Amino acid sequence: MIVRTTSSLTTEGCAPANNVIDPNETVTVSFCVQNGGTAATTSSLTGTLLNTGGVTGASGPQNYGLMAPGATVCRPFIFTATGACGGTLTATIHFQDGATDLGNAVYTFTLGT
Repeated sequence: MIVRTTSSLTTEGCAPANNVIDPNETVTVSFCVQNGGTAATTSSLTGTLLNTGGVTGASGPQNYGLMAPGATVCRPFIFTATGACGGTLTATIHFQDGATDLGNAVYTFTLGT
């Protein structure tokens, strides 16, 4: 079971940086997940950021690799935010461990100005 943990905004496309995702801004966000199961994942655990919920132009899939039970791994994704100031952006990452579908991890952000 893959469990959403934290996320952090690492780069912003609009200057000056304000530590908030703004509408129409291209950003890099590091998304972290934890292996909440009792078995390790394979080395092919892949997360794909979906172009939904205000996310557009999402970068390609990221390999989260082999994760032991309880381990946490973070990977960066680049995307452009759409929506209105003060609105909600919902970033959804779909996980596959080889042929096994592990579902989605969902992160929400309030868009800035």
